[in-house]
Amino acid sequence: MTKEQRKNLEILADYIATVPQEQFDMKEWRSSYNDLGEIIQGASCGTLGCIIGCAALSNIPELHHNNQYLLFTTYMYDKFGTGFYSHIGQYLFNSDWHKIDNTPIGASKRIKYFLENGLPDTWEEELNGETKLSYL
Repeated sequence: MTKEQRKNLEILADYIATVPQEQFDMKEWRSSYNDLGEIIQGASCGTLGCIIGCAALSNIPELHHNNQYLLFTTYMYDKFGTGFYSHIGQYLFNSDWHKIDNTPIGASKRIKYFLENGLPDTWEEELNGETKLSYL
């Protein structure tokens, strides 16, 4: 992880802490609703989103590829230095957090914990709800 990617995680942690709960959901990258109340995937504005969905709305610029909106997995690797399927990516960004701690404050604290302490040995157990959360 580069210094810039680490700084991006710091920016993200600070930004996520300001996101209202009703605009945050670890289950979705980003989503929006149509007039019938149905979820529309791939919204590009300040709608419901997980950490990575919200990151693109922060001061961390989006990636664009061939004039199309980003692939979130590419954005994650480029801006935060981790792949989605890596242990760090799973600890920070896995959608299963919606079952354990689906809050922007918890997400912010998880990022800050990682930056200060590294990946906890119990990260998988935490993600599965099998042990207490190291970042609280």
